[in-house]
Amino acid sequence: MSKVLVIDDNVQLLELYREVLARLGYEVLTADRGRLGLQSAYEHEPDCIILDIMMGDMDGLDALEELTQRDTSVPIIIITGFPSAENAIEALKRGAFDFLTKGCTLEEMVATTQRAIERRQLHLENQELHRKLQEANTNLARQLDERTAEVRELAEFNQSILEGIDAGLLAANDKGTILFANSSARRMLGVDQIIGQDLGNFGFAQSGAALPARRVVTPHPPQRRLEGDLSTVGRHLERAQRRATYRCADGTQRVFGYSISVPDHIPGAGRGYIILFRDVTEMEELRFQMQRLQKLEALNVVIAGVAHEIKNPLAGIKTVSSLLSENLEEQDPRREYAVRILEETRRVTRIIDDFFSFSRPSKPRLELFEVAECVGRVTRLLTDTARQKKIDITTRVGPDLPKVRADRDQIQQVILNLVMNAIEAIGQDGEIEISADVHDYRVLGKRCARIQVRDSGPGFPEESRHRLFDPFYTTKATGTGLGLHICQTIALQHGGQMEATNHPDGGALVTLFIPLPSSLG
Repeated sequence: MSKVLVIDDNVQLLELYREVLARLGYEVLTADRGRLGLQSAYEHEPDCIILDIMMGDMDGLDALEELTQRDTSVPIIIITGFPSAENAIEALKRGAFDFLTKGCTLEEMVATTQRAIERRQLHLENQELHRKLQEANTNLARQLDERTAEVRELAEFNQSILEGIDAGLLAANDKGTILFANSSARRMLGVDQIIGQDLGNFGFAQSGAALPARRVVTPHPPQRRLEGDLSTVGRHLERAQRRATYRCADGTQRVFGYSISVPDHIPGAGRGYIILFRDVTEMEELRFQMQRLQKLEALNVVIAGVAHEIKNPLAGIKTVSSLLSENLEEQDPRREYAVRILEETRRVTRIIDDFFSFSRPSKPRLELFEVAECVGRVTRLLTDTARQKKIDITTRVGPDLPKVRADRDQIQQVILNLVMNAIEAIGQDGEIEISADVHDYRVLGKRCARIQVRDSGPGFPEESRHRLFDPFYTTKATGTGLGLHICQTIALQHGGQMEATNHPDGGALVTLFIPLPSSLG
């Protein structure tokens, strides 16, 4: 049974409407005040409301606006004894279903009420149909989800495997355009937008892995017996694996060991390539270090013996030349020769001392100290030299850098050597930055204090970068080639490491890593 709510301050008219509408089968609710009518509308939710425009306690148009804001689907018929065009327009603007005057016939009022209730019923039917349609759609969606759950789960499982492996994985079409890259590949290459780039951009070569007709080709070792121990097998595998060299956006050069496979089908590409690779930069660096240490073991014995044998006669030459210079008169031309011999002897002595430092470096005396202290001392020592060459030295030490446990003098010696090398490399007019911070160094697998010296000079020749720490190797016109080697030796004795590279913005960048006390175990 449809409900009709009549709100009017005319009690006789309320009774008349109640009687007429009740005979038509409607449940009729009445209210003789506006606020009482609003309360009744909220409690009983009628299907139609007949509302007087002029009531004692409130304006009917205000009541209309409040009712339509609550529910626009309930038709509201405005009825008034003082009709005007302005009221009619305002009522319709505020959402009234129709506008009647109290002078209208009962038949007109009943017909308008029936039309209003019909619209209300159509609205409710539409709501029900919409609900049923939504329910049907929900059931279809649930069935579809149930049908695709296994496929989705399998796809997620495959994706988790690809993203979870610690090796880089790339898939490319037959032209070498990358179609997929897992998270390890994006991390190692340092690039987020890899899709669409060419394999060659990252140093991966497709040559030697031609697309076959109906088989998969991989560059793994041929199917033959590998004889020997495990190290022999390892060397065979190492030779079989390819190497790619790639310079990252931050200027660092990485070496990747990779294999390339040619599957029969790649989704979205037909034929193509699968690249599986690992970052072997640290392994390559350790290999260079092993080779360097093997050379040093042989050189240490030779150098220590030669330096010792030379130093004895050199001491005699130094003594004799000193006596000659003291005994000869100032005007005697032979005194100048004796002084030159003494000066050259002292220079050779310094070189011999360097050889001894190279062959028998002193054991570090460990103590806790601030890296900023060493950086400050070096800066003060070289301020005048840098000023004369118009070179600006700036420092940048992280405020949270903890103390290091190391030999204060040796670490200062390393920093001093690096800054002096930078001054010599610049020559005139340039900049040097000394920075120190905390860094998780993957080569050592430890948390380290990272001390870097960067200059605005020409940088290192790329072909000599791996030889910079070799003994007797130098890029200078003069020098023994022992400075950087001794610095590396000091770093190794502290359980640390040194690296040298070129900065992306130009100039050389040399880094000293010293493990922090908490990472020493």
